[in-house]
Amino acid sequence: MVRAAVLQLPSTSVTAVTVLTSLNEQELGHLGLPRDPAQLAISLGRRAIEAGATSIVCSPLEAATLRRAHYVVIGRPITHAPDPKEAAKKIRNSLL
Repeated sequence: MVRAAVLQLPSTSVTAVTVLTSLNEQELGHLGLPRDPAQLAISLGRRAIEAGATSIVCSPLEAATLRRAHYVVIGRPITHAPDPKEAAKKIRNSLL
């Protein structure tokens, strides 16, 4: 799918999503996918880049293996925190 998107839209940047962080090993198994989310994300990320994707979305754990991150997008750890502002500050400080 990534290759087809790249070929059909040559002037568009294609971003591929590896594995949703909300999926666990059991859910991946039910989908017929390898049960190790980290290894699956790394494999899918590499395939996406080889197919022409200009960027990928993955968890921070896989970002270090695939390549350094240029942008960090954080959702649930902030939005589900009792104090989202404080959670965002702690995460920001841990990245600096």
